[in-house]
Amino acid sequence: MRRIFISDEIKTKLPEIRLGLLEAEIRVVNSISELDDRLEQEIDILFNKYEVEDIKNRPIIEATRNAYKNLGKDPNRYRPSAEALSRRIVQGKGLYQVNNAVDIVNWLSFVSGFSIGAYDLNQVTGDIYLDIAPEGVPYQAIGRGDLNVSSLPALKDDLGYFGTPTSDSDRTCIKPTTSKMIMVFYDFNGKADLELWLKQSAEWFEQFAGAENINTDILK
Repeated sequence: MRRIFISDEIKTKLPEIRLGLLEAEIRVVNSISELDDRLEQEIDILFNKYEVEDIKNRPIIEATRNAYKNLGKDPNRYRPSAEALSRRIVQGKGLYQVNNAVDIVNWLSFVSGFSIGAYDLNQVTGDIYLDIAPEGVPYQAIGRGDLNVSSLPALKDDLGYFGTPTSDSDRTCIKPTTSKMIMVFYDFNGKADLELWLKQSAEWFEQFAGAENINTDILK
């Protein structure tokens, strides 16, 4: 598994922080009918379970929002991705379906409440570090253009920052040519069953993305 480190600074400010990690070889395709059907079922469940104003109170989402506040970042302006996905579903807007791998990640995210990043490992250079991004650090976020990631918990490699719980970068996004990925659960709660969600992730990626050589870990 690619080496990943959590900085002392972020551990001090967010002592409950953990990263749930899954690395695998995958096959990316546009869509799979069985996956689409399962997604629709889960979307209906979430739509009928919550009101929009309830989303931010889901425990794992609430912990992510509190982490942002502790770092001086407004979680309403820079919504954690799990919150944004869940709000979109409850508002009846559905999901943007991209490809099988991204759809699985989104499914895991809105069901669990974890903001999750998925990255093309062939586009990641060197070791990976989770740190608090400094001032003046933007990147091209997927579907958003320049994202100001300063004061966010952010992943970086030798080429710069590429992932946050709000949005990932274009540089490392999962695309049709991706053959090896790493998926990151951002956990600021410290009490959730990450082992269970990593096991579920492995099963879904095996079933819907032909995943092989799967490795999982929890980093504290």
